Amino acid sequence: MPKVLIADDSSVVRSQLTRWFQAEPEFGAVVAAEDGEAAVTQFQRVRPALVVLDVEMPKLSGIQALEQIRLLDKRVPVVMFSTLTSAGSRQTVLALLAGASDYTAKPGGDVSLEQARESLITKAKTLLRHSTRVLSPPACVAPPLAPRGVEQRFRAPGPQAPARARGAGGWLIVVASSTGGPVALGEFLAGLGPAPPAPVLVVQHMPAMFLEILAQRLDAKSPLNVRVATGQEEISPGDVWLAPAGSHLEVRRFEQGAVLALTDAPPENSCKPAADVLFLSAAAFAPRVVGVILTGMGMDGTRGAAAIKGAGGRIIAQDQESSVVWGMPGAAAAAGVVEWFGSPDELGRRAAEIAGLRVAPRLR
Repeated sequence: MPKVLIADDSSVVRSQLTRWFQAEPEFGAVVAAEDGEAAVTQFQRVRPALVVLDVEMPKLSGIQALEQIRLLDKRVPVVMFSTLTSAGSRQTVLALLAGASDYTAKPGGDVSLEQARESLITKAKTLLRHSTRVLSPPACVAPPLAPRGVEQRFRAPGPQAPARARGAGGWLIVVASSTGGPVALGEFLAGLGPAPPAPVLVVQHMPAMFLEILAQRLDAKSPLNVRVATGQEEISPGDVWLAPAGSHLEVRRFEQGAVLALTDAPPENSCKPAADVLFLSAAAFAPRVVGVILTGMGMDGTRGAAAIKGAGGRIIAQDQESSVVWGMPGAAAAAGVVEWFGSPDELGRRAAEIAGLRVAPRLR
């Protein structure tokens, strides 16, 4: 049975988490650590199949412990168990960028004890099943892993004030991302290069308090301009716009160019923003559209990707090997709309090549 390592400086939390995991037949022994330093020591000793880390701990913080664990094992699922305060949110985003697989909120405020338990156990089960390669996205059967670097072609089965796109050359790059997305997004943007001559529009499933921090961190690490859209900005080549939490992001024709708009339509795929909404709006600009589907649970993006593909656009997706959860890419692959698979940095180079931004190095 898979062992679970939990680390928290509160004995009450450690006892609570231990009871939660021991009550689930999918998990084996639960090992507890009282701080980040002990977590690293215990990880080396027991080699657990799943790790749950508090963010703020003595001796080593959750992020510092995560960094050391990642030096030992880059694939083990790690969930950050965080208090959703302003400071906690910033640290959680830093943890996600440092390689955490997912996060969930501790009880408190609007989060009940039962909600916290359900969220943590559900995410832990999903990540654990994925790590043993038995997870399939709901309502689809994932095809075999596509070889990395090998092209595969298939037959495709009230807004706020908009902003004019300047000098976009007619090209759009639209991106869907969810679980594991912060790291994947950073790698994808790096792969695009320093000056892509097309706007990059992103739906990243993430609470509002995390999203602004993520945009700030990606902007600081990238030569590109990364911001959260408000529906009031002009979009230009080299700009990266993230859909805000709680609103759908669309792209629309405006005179001779394109505009961004936010809408308050109902959630799709239980998501708001939803990648399908952005992708469906981008299909009107095909064939000069590159749709990119990164790691994430569920099937968001598949319907919109089919629309882009059917209109003559191009769809590329993260491969199973590099995905934290191969749900969204796997669902699009099963629908037959993905023409090429790769790791996030490879996808960035591929998107640049497709859009004619520059000649990408030959991918192995």
